[in-house]
Amino acid sequence: MLLKQAASREGISISGMQDRLKSALARAMRLGQSRVVPLTDPSYLYVLVRAGYLDPPSDFPHRPAAVPGEHR
Repeated sequence: MLLKQAASREGISISGMQDRLKSALARAMRLGQSRVVPLTDPSYLYVLVRAGYLDPPSDFPHRPAAVPGEHR
């Protein structure tokens, strides 16, 4: 999905969507994301899902099992 489409879907501006993604990327980096990636690369979202900050999409086919010690 393009930034423009995602922003429209959320009812915010493209710059607002970029700000949200930058914030999410910064949080992922604090949680252990090993490298900086472009805002449109979803790899850092997996870090946030695994840490319990985001829920996986309802149509996510393989939800990871809870790991002991992680909050979900």
